[in-house]
Amino acid sequence: MRKIARKIRLIISGNFVWIVVCIFLFFVGALLFRSNFLAIESINCKTQYGICTDQETEMFYQFKGKNLFTLNQNLVKSLGERFSSNRRVFIQKVFPNTLVVVLEKKKPIVAVKMDVQPRGVFLVDQDANVIEFASDTALSVIVIKEGSAALVIGKSLGEEFAQAVQIMSLVEKTQGVSQGYYDGNVFSLELADSTKVFFPLDKNPQVLVGALQLILTRSRIDSKLPRIIDLRYSNPVLRF
Repeated sequence: MRKIARKIRLIISGNFVWIVVCIFLFFVGALLFRSNFLAIESINCKTQYGICTDQETEMFYQFKGKNLFTLNQNLVKSLGERFSSNRRVFIQKVFPNTLVVVLEKKKPIVAVKMDVQPRGVFLVDQDANVIEFASDTALSVIVIKEGSAALVIGKSLGEEFAQAVQIMSLVEKTQGVSQGYYDGNVFSLELADSTKVFFPLDKNPQVLVGALQLILTRSRIDSKLPRIIDLRYSNPVLRF
């Protein structure tokens, strides 16, 4: 009889524990999914340069009142990625009531304009994405020959143009050149000593600019600078 009574007590105590656990999980679930305890009350929007504009912050207000725990982060990201000026969108949930949105802005590194464009420039990032139009800029400028590419805000100018952007950025840093020319699959520029340089757009920009620096260093040692440096061939062509 004692053994039977002990078994009954064990069964009752075990069931009691499970009942307590189930009740606890029920209340936790109700707290997470049904109550207003985790409703979004505050939205903190910022970029790598500081706080977002009022327009950028307000577009996320539609998520106010939503459950922070169950909020689909992909919906928030897709909303932020609609703006062509945003490179990436990061989401952070700060419990119990704050949604943090970080917009990584595209950073223009060169300006672009058509050779027949009377005024203004388009600002372009490292991936050749056209970010915005500006009346003036302190950035180096790539002039596009008419018909070589179309300038549309929010669109990319393609992989070849991205190569030209990287070359322009590197040459500006190493040689102080502030303007280059894009014509289809060829990028060219003129150095301070009037030497014209032609670059292919299917090779590593760092290797090309490194080769240019080596040629210029040797030429200056020999006190004989070429008029033209053509890097489009496996062996650079120099014309004096």
